[in-house]
Amino acid sequence: MRTDRYSVTQVAKTTGLTRAQVRSLVSNEVVHAERDRNGRYLLGFDDVVLVRAAAHLVADGVTMSAVRSAIVHARNELPDGVDVSQVVFAVDGGSVTVSYDGEVWEPKTGQVVMSFDGSDTAAPAPVHSLSDMRRRGEMPTDADAEDWFLEGDAVEGDDIDAAEEAYRRAIELDASHVEAHLNLGRLLHARGVIDEALVHYRAAAHLDPADATPWFNIGVAHEDAGHGAEAIRGYEQALRVEPTFADAHYNLANLYEAEGSELAALRHRREYRKLRG
Repeated sequence: MRTDRYSVTQVAKTTGLTRAQVRSLVSNEVVHAERDRNGRYLLGFDDVVLVRAAAHLVADGVTMSAVRSAIVHARNELPDGVDVSQVVFAVDGGSVTVSYDGEVWEPKTGQVVMSFDGSDTAAPAPVHSLSDMRRRGEMPTDADAEDWFLEGDAVEGDDIDAAEEAYRRAIELDASHVEAHLNLGRLLHARGVIDEALVHYRAAAHLDPADATPWFNIGVAHEDAGHGAEAIRGYEQALRVEPTFADAHYNLANLYEAEGSELAALRHRREYRKLRG
């Protein structure tokens, strides 16, 4: 039995999914992950295999909500003792199919599609990505918060306005979507809309207290706004959550130096250098 553990970043690099997509599979309990002492997710080998299967479906244009549904249904239909990472997922005729032990079926309906007997199968129908559908005004009516979030993540490099709209839509559908709050906050922050950015950073910090990133972002936003004391509080809270957050130490060193707190500045600069090697 493989006991290796992989971080979200490692899994994203291995499978081709974004970190947000991997985290969405974990947060929706499609794959299992444990947290390390700093609260970061670690995935086992079998779950990485399952994430890779999800990545292939996403590459074929399947929405994340459909991917999650297919995996969950397949898991529920398999015999006892058979892990869902052992089956093969594919797209056929516009539907997700599962193959295992000589049979192919649609996990959502349980309907058998074919057996491995050499019989002909229909050519798969073209499947379009959410981004393609959105550009044609065809965003699925059943798109959920995760679909909208991933749409924002996909278009952010090309269309900031569309990304912001998608993140807002995700939050409308699910106010507890941490990554949507973080990304929307980051876009607003970049545009100089600091007060609203802070609202979303704080929401993310409240929703996921084991993640230091929202507190770090709060510190950066306050620092950019010239609020030194509030920035220090944000960075210090980030370090309480994750003591090895090197950039928080670096920014604190600069802030403490600027206010004349030489000992505090030296302490954080030493920690930063130690962490950066």
